[in-house]
Amino acid sequence: MSTNNKPIVFYDGSCPLCKKEISHYIKLDKAENLIWCDISNDVALLDYYGISYDQAMKRLHAVSYEGKIVIGVDAFLMLWLQLPYYRYLSRTLKFWGLNKPLNYLYVRFADWRFSKQQCSVAEGNKCRNSD
Repeated sequence: MSTNNKPIVFYDGSCPLCKKEISHYIKLDKAENLIWCDISNDVALLDYYGISYDQAMKRLHAVSYEGKIVIGVDAFLMLWLQLPYYRYLSRTLKFWGLNKPLNYLYVRFADWRFSKQQCSVAEGNKCRNSD
């Protein structure tokens, strides 16, 4: 399964909050540096990377250029590095070592979001580079 050696971001397109945030990032990704995979419509790449649907619904998952799976705040930092403006935020957070405390907060938020979100797999669209 070829992804043109681009990082992949898995997101829940059935969650209005997630969809709004990712849509913002997709609009910034004019250079199409990332592959955006809505897991509510397509699980093929999840399966390929051995990520369960439940895992991906509970936490943001991404795959780096090197094929390494990154989760939570580390996934955000990786995707932000590919976007204008956000790359500076990513570098700053890494420099100050804030990824661990931010991940603590992210995990609490993600658990809350998952408990409120009704998840179901829909067959259909395939992963795309951008909208």
